[in-house]
Amino acid sequence: MINMCLFLKIRWNSTYKLIGVLLTYKQHFPAFMKQYDNYINSAEIDTCEKICNALIYFNNATETFSHVCKPTSNQFIHEAVNLAGAFSNFDNADYVSYFATFMKEKFLKYYSHIPHIYGIAFVLDPRFRLGSLEECLNYYYAAFFGPLPMYEDNPIDLKKEYNEVSDIFYSLFNEFHAQYDNVPPSPTQTSSKGKSIFQSTFANLIKKTKSTPTTQQSTINEISLYLTYDVGFEEDDDFDVLNWWKGKERMFPVLAKMAKQVLSMPVSTVVVEQELSSAGNVLTQCRTRLNAESLEMLICYHDWFKAARRPQDFDITPSQHFMDESTTEGGSTYAGDSD
Repeated sequence: MINMCLFLKIRWNSTYKLIGVLLTYKQHFPAFMKQYDNYINSAEIDTCEKICNALIYFNNATETFSHVCKPTSNQFIHEAVNLAGAFSNFDNADYVSYFATFMKEKFLKYYSHIPHIYGIAFVLDPRFRLGSLEECLNYYYAAFFGPLPMYEDNPIDLKKEYNEVSDIFYSLFNEFHAQYDNVPPSPTQTSSKGKSIFQSTFANLIKKTKSTPTTQQSTINEISLYLTYDVGFEEDDDFDVLNWWKGKERMFPVLAKMAKQVLSMPVSTVVVEQELSSAGNVLTQCRTRLNAESLEMLICYHDWFKAARRPQDFDITPSQHFMDESTTEGGSTYAGDSD
């Protein structure tokens, strides 16, 4: 039996799920249309398929960012590039351009600029590292604001963005190195270029992880080894980034501690589905009046409260908590004033 979800007009993911259920019965439509042609026709079915194929990009991103038992921050840039490509393709698609415009506007409210912490997490993913970061940033900003060298709607200095992430990465490493200066030195290893494993809409963009030279003398040994280390991933690997760092802790003692801290952060304190929704905020603009300690306390308590109600070795059904919150509270969770 196929479960039907509650339709909420301000919820694009409820639309996606309902259309998906509808299309599972596609083989029965011809017989149905012969008797009830005033209800649905073949053109409307084709439109439903096109909408479903468009929304799958956003659904995949939501599912990826919804995970609560594994890191998500290292995957943000990868999924953001996929979304940027999707929005770019939808600009001239009549069947999705109308609602995609509103989704794009809402998304850019949060991510017209990619926070540096996502860049740090991206670098700490051994499938990517620094070598692919500049290409991804270029693709992302060009898809939204136009090609280099000028982004007309939102001027972005791409080289500056990349250098800032790189500088923060080295600076953060130095802080961890000073804190854990008694860790054993990294062993000497023969290094070569690693591989990226993702198969996505920009698979041709990232075909391999490039080695990146460094000039910082205080960090050159461990970081340069990491940036050129042969990771050796296969295409179908189910990669666990924290487990990888745990296994490489003796080789990269400082970076492993740094990765544990950075990758433990959630991809966003705003529910990801809300970033593409036509409704209002979970928290109003008054959220900015919360100090950092109060916000951290609320986020941690919220996660601990949910952790007590779910098995820790079982990942939730993708987007389940979004729909649960919508239905249990009468769909009013995000139904505040429009942003």
